[in-house]
Amino acid sequence: MKRSNPLRVESLEDRTVPTLFGNPWPDPGHLTLSFVPDGTDVGGQPSDLFRTLDAQLPTATWQQAISRALQSWASQVNIDFNIVPDNGQPLGQPGPVQGNPRVGDLRISARPLSDDVIAIGNPFNLFSNWGGEIVFNSNKPFGEAAAADRYDVYTVALQETGHALGLDNSPDLDSAMYTHYSTARTGLAPSDVVEIRKLYGTRTADALDLAHANETYWSASELAFVSDATAQLAGTDGTSGSRPLVAAGDLTTASDVDYYSVRNPRYSTGFTVSLRTDGVSQLRAKVSVYDSTGRLLQSSLAVPPAPGQPFDLQFNGVKDDATYRVKVEAADASVFGVGGYKLAVGKEAHAAVMAAAPVLFTTSGGTISGRSETGGLLANNYFWSTTDLGTAGPSTDARWDFVGRAAIDYQLDSDFYTVRTGSDTPSVFVATTWATAGSQLDPTIDVFDSYFRRVPTEVLEDARGRYTVQFQNAQKNTSYHVRVRAADWTNPTTAKGDYQFAADFRTQAIQLTTFADVTLRGATNQAFISLDVTRSQSTYFDVTGTGSANAAVQMTVFDPNNQPVLTLTAIGGEMSGQAVLLNPGRYTVRFVAATRTGEALSTFGVRARYALVSDPIGPILLDPPSLPPTVPPPPPPPPPDEDGSGTFLILGLLNPPSVGSSTAQPIVWVSATLQPILFADPSTLFDDWW
Repeated sequence: MKRSNPLRVESLEDRTVPTLFGNPWPDPGHLTLSFVPDGTDVGGQPSDLFRTLDAQLPTATWQQAISRALQSWASQVNIDFNIVPDNGQPLGQPGPVQGNPRVGDLRISARPLSDDVIAIGNPFNLFSNWGGEIVFNSNKPFGEAAAADRYDVYTVALQETGHALGLDNSPDLDSAMYTHYSTARTGLAPSDVVEIRKLYGTRTADALDLAHANETYWSASELAFVSDATAQLAGTDGTSGSRPLVAAGDLTTASDVDYYSVRNPRYSTGFTVSLRTDGVSQLRAKVSVYDSTGRLLQSSLAVPPAPGQPFDLQFNGVKDDATYRVKVEAADASVFGVGGYKLAVGKEAHAAVMAAAPVLFTTSGGTISGRSETGGLLANNYFWSTTDLGTAGPSTDARWDFVGRAAIDYQLDSDFYTVRTGSDTPSVFVATTWATAGSQLDPTIDVFDSYFRRVPTEVLEDARGRYTVQFQNAQKNTSYHVRVRAADWTNPTTAKGDYQFAADFRTQAIQLTTFADVTLRGATNQAFISLDVTRSQSTYFDVTGTGSANAAVQMTVFDPNNQPVLTLTAIGGEMSGQAVLLNPGRYTVRFVAATRTGEALSTFGVRARYALVSDPIGPILLDPPSLPPTVPPPPPPPPPDEDGSGTFLILGLLNPPSVGSSTAQPIVWVSATLQPILFADPSTLFDDWW
């Protein structure tokens, strides 16, 4: 049959400016996914996800395809996720690094993009809320695998969710991460499994299964009977110990089976078996209950009655003082046959599996309590009472060494944590903290060596509610102390609250590219630079002011129509950063510095950096091995400035040279006379911000 609208055959340009791949999510066992409602701001344009895909597929069909794509990755590694509502806040809006209660960690949207892009996936990173955002090109036709002249939603989502989890493109034609869309796929290639396990590790069995295999009726793990959930759990989630009240189980493969035994107490004539999957993972499970003779009492697919609720099986008139067994297995052999769950048996089993997790830290040596809440207000306020998180152990994957939740309980509170290196620990240390759901804490981090001397760190992000630092050359076999505290203890609103903390030793530092380094003073208080963007992409920018705290710099990115798309403001000694979605075209970046009091501007340094934080999938590539890499010709240079220069930086195409270096395409400040429309009056520009 002749195609009425054939897919175009194109080759995409080489990109020599890398996006930031290889960074796993800090808490991959609790990821969330949401579908952005139409009208949500996506880089200055409204999302039309539902209008675009509903016109081509039933809503349940395309949402299931996207969910299956993410679960294809999760089923291979230590990842679980849940689908949550999305309140429609703009994509990239500042918020928690992970666990935003209003939107998913991964968000699916759609809007028009450049024609050489089918969709864009933004990998997780530590300085931009665009991490995890996936944008479909609403100008493209989508469908299911068998549909001619349409891009298979599952195949597109498979690559973009891979990007969102931290994977780069692959040269393997069979890989889901191959740069170009070639054909509809049914799952991951062996090379994909290898790469995703480098980030998140081979999926690990749950603690009870690791203690002793519980795959048979006679090797069942023992659970305690839940008669009074409040009293027995005592503020915990009941999952600790060799005979827990709640099993934190996991089907690590679709063929995995877990058996549990529980003794019905004397005089008890009934109990409930509660299995919770929704809110834990995407597992589709089947649960079966047997009596002490091995007779099957009931078996059923564990379909949650409502979002977030457990599936309950009620048993009445049962024999007391007898042992019963519960079998948990996959409902089918699909990727949804893998995932975590919670199971409890008793009169109040339902309440037990709904209990919130306690304040814990996951470390290479196991799980420990977060003493900032469990040990009293002064438990770890000082160097000598620090919470010891242990030694970063050797690992075959890139998961974070230490992850946990705690709280700054009052304005002058500080929480100290000790982490140690071994003889084989990598030398780059990264630490991040962020305010959790409902918290207004604005945290900061300080790092000290084993002699309690402050370690100079590079600030990767300093945004309201988020703070990230790194330093290189960490020493072997030594201790480092990390302090989490409020950035401004005098502010009663932002000086206390719950937070999440993560720290990691890794082999490579996170690198951002400096594209502007200039000094402004006196009447020379404005400067401009032109940037050429070669394709639709999310780009992170930050600006740092070096000088008096009485002065500030404002950086504004203008689109080809001279409309502002991003504005950052930083006072002397501070940094401001944010990501923005840019379509192809020539952009102008303006820097304006001014003083708070209006007096003449003394020497004020400005440094601006960027990083690409997205990676797209492109249309079909014809006979990939035979085509040479194609690099589009550079756009025409702008008119020369007063000095006769007029070159510019091409974002996404060229490795930018260092400022001041001599290259064929240096970064040159464009004369202000070329953009009179963009000139600003500093006296009015900063009024509202101050």
